[in-house]
Amino acid sequence: MNPSTGGGPLSSDTERAASPATDGGAVSARPGWRRLFSPAGVVGLMVLLICVPVPLGGGAFPADALAGVLLVVVGITALRDRLRLSTTTAALLGATVFAASIVALTGTNAAESFEAWARYLQLFALVPLVVVLSIRDRAGAEIVVHSMILAGVIQGVVSIVQVATGSGATFQGSNSRATGTFGGEDVIAASVIIGMAITVCVGLAISATGRRRLVYIGTALALLLPLGLTLSRGSWLSTGFALVIVLMFAGWRVFVATAVIGAAALVVLVGGFGVGQDQVGERLTSIGEADSSTNDRMALWQTAVDIWIDHPVTGVGLKEFPRYRDTYAPLDLSSGSTVGQSGGSGDGLGQQELLSPHNQYLLVLSEQGVVGFLPFAALLLVSTMTAARAAWQGPRAARGLGAAIVGLSFWQLFQFVYGDLGGATSLVTSVVIGLALWFGLEQRAVESAPSAPSAPSGTSAPSGTSAPSAQSSEAAS
Repeated sequence: MNPSTGGGPLSSDTERAASPATDGGAVSARPGWRRLFSPAGVVGLMVLLICVPVPLGGGAFPADALAGVLLVVVGITALRDRLRLSTTTAALLGATVFAASIVALTGTNAAESFEAWARYLQLFALVPLVVVLSIRDRAGAEIVVHSMILAGVIQGVVSIVQVATGSGATFQGSNSRATGTFGGEDVIAASVIIGMAITVCVGLAISATGRRRLVYIGTALALLLPLGLTLSRGSWLSTGFALVIVLMFAGWRVFVATAVIGAAALVVLVGGFGVGQDQVGERLTSIGEADSSTNDRMALWQTAVDIWIDHPVTGVGLKEFPRYRDTYAPLDLSSGSTVGQSGGSGDGLGQQELLSPHNQYLLVLSEQGVVGFLPFAALLLVSTMTAARAAWQGPRAARGLGAAIVGLSFWQLFQFVYGDLGGATSLVTSVVIGLALWFGLEQRAVESAPSAPSAPSGTSAPSGTSAPSAQSSEAAS
């Protein structure tokens, strides 16, 4: 986004003039470890706090509390440093706020509408905005994506311990389903974090060299085991889909080699060692087959479509799908999904009411109509496509970060087909959207900003500073 077209670089004029560059390509006025205490470092901490799903009341978790604090801090910083968003980013986030506000005003229950409105804006406007404003350079973005890897490793270790000790969630009469730190009430959450961590590892490995590349590849291969033990077919498919997208940035040779190595790792881990062999194999072969879960999902999708057909403009209102579900749902829809408790004897089963169509696109369409769906779809598609374009057009040797961010975006796009937001991992979606907006729009704005003039011939820069470089931020980072 060129500032001359109405957008502005996401940095103050003072920052642009003062950011030093070195021939080695590192832009850093302070040691790398000190970046952990930057706003981007706090975003990374927020990602790690997602692994602590302790309810604080009102559907909030520790990561949500930190997001609120970060919003205030970053807001003050943005005003102080006069940070500006590109026109496209501002339009996407502004349209999301405007549409959700219109829909909230049409709701039948003012209290529920306001609560749902606040949560929706947090996830699809405020937190993405905070992420965009917190990331000032590629090093900041790398802190955030590395925090996703660490979160995935945490979930992976806990998941393996759960299955090994029989303390997982109930599945087919035994406590054999890995749920990480999230427990049986949210059996999908761990697989989301682990799947995204694998995607990031493979993406960063594209441009890494030496030991770093080996670490990324080794971590991705190791996380395949706990991902399999979560028994989440949807997350398996999302991860596979995202990896296909990521590996497109590496070339066909790397794509084929990775596919072979990944398949061999699965055979060794699941087949050779017999880790969850029967259940993982059964879940794999059941993909595409119609079972009670699949039938309920299809029925809910049709219910959401029928609701939208009768309420096409503004939908039925935020958080109103459960109220209209039984009116439109077929008679064979189950009353709820079976939930297996963690750490029990295998008998701790319960019923969880079906409060959504398990499809984020259809949920938005039925509750917000076309007024809310169009800005929602535009936010996801524009952020993903601009990030993909920036990654593809960038230097081939530096595509790793972009490939990882694009992979995360496509992971989320695919996951929304069979699931929706809920629970502690909801903020991951906000972070992914923010990363994609920064990489595809704000980073390009900084790169296209005019560089500060160099010192006149015969003069030197003031003591303790270096003359500004004409290098672009892409090359400098």
